[in-house]
Amino acid sequence: TYILRHTQLVPRNILDIFNRLLVESGSLWRMSCRITSNAIIESVSSEEPQIAKQRLQPFLGMYRGVEDAIPELCRQLPHMFTGKELRKVTQRVYKATELSQHQLMDLCYRIGIFGAVKDINPNGYIVADFYDGFGVELQVEPGEQFCFHPVFSKLYKAHLRRHGDLRA
Repeated sequence: TYILRHTQLVPRNILDIFNRLLVESGSLWRMSCRITSNAIIESVSSEEPQIAKQRLQPFLGMYRGVEDAIPELCRQLPHMFTGKELRKVTQRVYKATELSQHQLMDLCYRIGIFGAVKDINPNGYIVADFYDGFGVELQVEPGEQFCFHPVFSKLYKAHLRRHGDLRA
């Protein structure tokens, strides 16, 4: 579950993590191995920056200014945020791009940077709909809650701006 939550269900990312896991556990060439939960967490953590860059790369050259606007937008938002906060930050950032405010929000959503919060389970995990997994259209209502995908949360250090112990 931990691996799937951090990959956006892209098979290539899962394979990259498993390869890293085998290397980290020193069992790449052995027939059997013991994989610990710490090894899984470390492997996922070390692959997350590459996963995020792979997701971003196709979109960065499409629109002028997006390469700088997306990181700036993400650095100004907490780990979990409202539609009102998202609109406020994109209002400041979108002007440096050739996109409208809504187009920039929609692009970030379609890349999978953030998703719409649906629930917070008793273990403190945020259940959210991300575009990659559900294809749900972006609706930015002022009171609606959003959160960063774990991969992008780490890339843009949003995980350091969490509300308590909540995590996506």
